[in-house]
Amino acid sequence: MRAGPVWLSLLSLGCGPAAVAAPTTATASPPERGAGPIGPPPERQPEPASRDRCLAEPLALEPKLSPRELDAEARVRVELASAVDDQGCLLPVVAGSPRQGQRLHAPAFECKFTVGRTYFEAMRWSQAAHWFRRAWVEHATDESAVFAAQLYLESLNVIATHARPPREACLQAIADDLPPMRCTLCAHSPANAEACRTLQRIGDELAQRSILPERPEPVCR
Repeated sequence: MRAGPVWLSLLSLGCGPAAVAAPTTATASPPERGAGPIGPPPERQPEPASRDRCLAEPLALEPKLSPRELDAEARVRVELASAVDDQGCLLPVVAGSPRQGQRLHAPAFECKFTVGRTYFEAMRWSQAAHWFRRAWVEHATDESAVFAAQLYLESLNVIATHARPPREACLQAIADDLPPMRCTLCAHSPANAEACRTLQRIGDELAQRSILPERPEPVCR
């Protein structure tokens, strides 16, 4: 089956790189942080899931959507924010602030969102999708999780429709994540009503293309 142009148009919801700002809840005193143990890799790797196939490198895209190099400021921001643990991370104060040049502690959601946003602005869609999904899945109750989820879907959709060749696996990855996304963001969050209507429309379109089976509303705990 050929991947059709399922353009989600999430940028029209005000979630584009210029519109979405990471939450500003940084504090000046970071707590102690430590790295947890990392176990050995499994002896046999399972078959890649749809999302893994979607985000696999190398990724060739149309020239207008090809990735840009990160500038020095963005590289520092990514390096600091991607060191996130359960306690959060250190983030550089934005340019123009009276505290410019300092590094303040930020909560874990903000760290992950910041990495995703930085990659998104540089059109590094695979990396952006990875970090936006982490922000949504690992912090689903955060009031800003809906923005991470939307930008995650937008990143997948860019790859699905503008990769060369188009990657149908990305549409399947969207279909796989829609039910849990609607549960975590829509079941008990009236404030997300507009975004949830968009998720419903995406599901309807994927069902019409036989990518998402027609089924009842997701059963949410």
